[in-house]
Amino acid sequence: MANTTVNTGHGASITLATSALAFNWINIDMQEETVPDVDTSHLASPSHRSYIPGDLIEPNTFTVEFQFDSAADWPAIGVSESATITWPQAAGETSPATYAGTAYIKSMKPPSFETDTLQTGTLIFKWDSQTPPAFTKATVAP
Repeated sequence: MANTTVNTGHGASITLATSALAFNWINIDMQEETVPDVDTSHLASPSHRSYIPGDLIEPNTFTVEFQFDSAADWPAIGVSESATITWPQAAGETSPATYAGTAYIKSMKPPSFETDTLQTGTLIFKWDSQTPPAFTKATVAP
């Protein structure tokens, strides 16, 4: 089946349930989810180590770059809340894909100050898995 709803990242957004962050988002960088490698090698292993996947997924972090607004409140660091990353809606979709769960802001980098350079900040979020992050695919018109 051909990719009928491919798209650029333009129009993606992040929504937080309780924070009133209304920044202009520049970039949302999703990181990988991983499981630990459990080493099953032993003294009689023939030539290479052997592994099995661990039991629990390590939830990823995601980084959000935004246009800094000096008239806006700074985001609260370390407070869990529901977060939803929404994909841009591609042609033919009736609703866009989302990735949602509970997360907290792990760190915030305020802007640097330079001539002829837009002030931007960076937030790093960590999914806390109180509500594990889940992907909901876009719905496509029949």
